[in-house]
Formats: sequence, C-alpha cells, structure tokens
Amino acid sequence: MRGHLKPIILTLLEKEQLSGSELVEKIEETISWKPSYGSVYPLLDNLVKEGLAVKIVEKKKKSYKLTTKGKKEAGNKKIEQNELAEAMIKVHSILKSLYGLDVSMDLELIENFKKGKIPFSEIHKESLELKTEMFRLLNNNSIKKNKMQIKKILNNAIIKLREIN
Repeated sequence: MRGHLKPIILTLLEKEQLSGSELVEKIEETISWKPSYGSVYPLLDNLVKEGLAVKIVEKKKKSYKLTTKGKKEAGNKKIEQNELAEAMIKVHSILKSLYGLDVSMDLELIENFKKGKIPFSEIHKESLELKTEMFRLLNNNSIKKNKMQIKKILNNAIIKLREIN
C-alpha cells in the first residue's frame, strides 16, 4: 500500500482540507490500513515542496489543502486509475474468449474500482490478516507439513461463506 499513499492522499485532499492525523484516520476508515505518521507527514511535506498542496496553520493546527496543480495531479491519478481498469477489462475479455470464463463479477468489481469504490473494504482488515497468516506459514515452511490441516480450515471457511445469503 505504501506505493499508493500519494494518490490516496491526493484523492482525500481533493475533497477537503485535512490535517495529517485526519488523513491517517480517513485512510484507515476507507481501506482498513493505517499508514504510519512517519510516512504521511514527509509525504505531505513533499506535496508542499512540489507545489501540489499548501500547509495551513490555524491555532497550532496544521492542515493541508491542494493547490490548482495538486488538483490537476489528482485528476491525472484518476485517469491512470481508469486506464488501469480499462486494461483489466481487456484482459478479462480475452480470458473469457479463450477459456470461456464467466468474469461478470470481476467486471463489476473493476467498474466499482473506476468509481473509487474499494472492493471488500468492509472486510479488508480480515482478508489482509488472512493473507498475512498465509505468508507467515509460507515463510516458516509450514504449509507443506500442515497442508491437510490448512486445507481443512480453508474448506470449512468456504462452506460457511457459501451458507451466507
């Protein structure tokens, strides 16, 4: 996520003037990832140096607001996001024609991504924790020796998820 912090902050500042701590809170609310203050504040300083944002100090509270140049940069990031989504749609169309895969759900997720909606944001923290645990097991060489137990856990989770309407 670190490589995506700048576009995330540009998008949030495009909507409103925010302090560094408010940005951290909004990012955590939106995508269930809490960037460190050690990442956010230097990035904000760089945005100011690049002329993309201005720092506003009111009664000891520092907040940031995009400049016209910053708003243009945020718009460019949206164009890049849309281009990425269009490329993903093309790949899905090729997969569908080659392999007959039903990708309608994937296409819906991509369209929502284009609109700025993050898939699975309500359960992002939990899905990230699952991925982290799987990588931990992989790094510890525990997957091979615990393959049957891991498969059983994942299959049980799949069965439970299928029960949900």
